[in-house]
Amino acid sequence: MSKVAVIIINYNTYQKTKKCIDILRENTTVDYHIYLLDNGSKNESLHELKRYYEEAEDVTLIASEENLGYARGNNKLLQRAIQDESQFAVIMNNDIFLMNNAIDLMIEDLQNVKDISFVGPHMVGTKGEIQLTAKHKSPDRWQYLCRETLIGRIFKKNQAEWLKWQEQQETKQDVYWLSGAIFAARIKDFEKINFFDPFTFLYYEEYIIAEKSKNAKLRLQYEPDAKVLHQHGGSTKPGVNLLTRTENFKSELYFMRKYRHWKKSYQVLVFLIRILETYIFWRKDPSCWKAWKSYVKFGVQELRKEP
Repeated sequence: MSKVAVIIINYNTYQKTKKCIDILRENTTVDYHIYLLDNGSKNESLHELKRYYEEAEDVTLIASEENLGYARGNNKLLQRAIQDESQFAVIMNNDIFLMNNAIDLMIEDLQNVKDISFVGPHMVGTKGEIQLTAKHKSPDRWQYLCRETLIGRIFKKNQAEWLKWQEQQETKQDVYWLSGAIFAARIKDFEKINFFDPFTFLYYEEYIIAEKSKNAKLRLQYEPDAKVLHQHGGSTKPGVNLLTRTENFKSELYFMRKYRHWKKSYQVLVFLIRILETYIFWRKDPSCWKAWKSYVKFGVQELRKEP
């Protein structure tokens, strides 16, 4: 089979998946094969994807009756790629549209520098805005608050990561963290850290991979010449969504406990900030009051669980 396995998950957005694959086919010349998972879609996605790809030589379509989430879904496709003896993998959301031969460039980096394990591209949003697609170092507790919560809006001078990124985003460089929206990996190295942590359903996969890679002394590299467009939120339902909020905090709490070993008092502090954030986001919609209370109840229950 092909040396490069392109891993894509679809959930209820088959039109976006088709566009993603159409553009990929136009902009990729390396020897690739697409592994496509329909992740328990509730609409006509599986039927439509079968119509498009069941006979396609460059696509292996796999259907899951249940929604496995991001981590388990990608792991399922990675295991199939290993069976087919793929050497490299490109993990990409279906809301990623290649702007040039981005996959070729990332794979070239992995082929040319044997001790690089992961490579991520330069990513922009639909309005041309630069997205923070790499982070330089593992954050301490205060840096985490400034980087990942609304505290950063208050103490803007502490958002050094974003300012540094704006200054250096045109430079190829080693980094601590790469966006999970799209990245390339050497499969043997990815396997060393047991791929994605199956506990998470959505969110925090990038931080977990970053920490596992740091502990295993694996190199992550940002490749500015590889450029992609990210239609952020295209693979999850936008707006007020209790499921995404609760899954986000569940994964965040798991990350803080297992991978950073931060104390319970700090976990509670982060949750109090999350409560405030959700209140700010949802306060203008009276119908969200019930969802907000459910979110608070969920968070309290999670904090009470033993690590």
